[in-house]
Amino acid sequence: MRTIKFRFWNPPGKAFVEQYKYKGLVDELFEQDDMLIPSQYTGMKDCEENEIWEGDVIELKRKDREGLYKAEIQFVEGAYLAKFIKHEGTLSFFWLPHLNDYCNIKVIGNKFENPELI
Repeated sequence: MRTIKFRFWNPPGKAFVEQYKYKGLVDELFEQDDMLIPSQYTGMKDCEENEIWEGDVIELKRKDREGLYKAEIQFVEGAYLAKFIKHEGTLSFFWLPHLNDYCNIKVIGNKFENPELI
């Protein structure tokens, strides 16, 4: 079972709030607004043991051949997906847990603190 953790991006403060205590479901308590944007931990870590969070931007290096890609982590209909950035192939999304089989994953930033990566 994975650890359920949330952090919240505070746009006016340009920082994450990570020690927020709550009881119940985040969806019941928080809706995305201008003050706090929720981001959930995926339960996975990258090749350097950094936690992978919703909204992170990852770098993917193929294990079987040359190729370096970037993707944003998104939570879509109950699953964590990697949405490829500036990808011209037929697949633009890939299920995050399966990427470990094919790629080395490294967190290089997130869409909040590093919007230039998107």
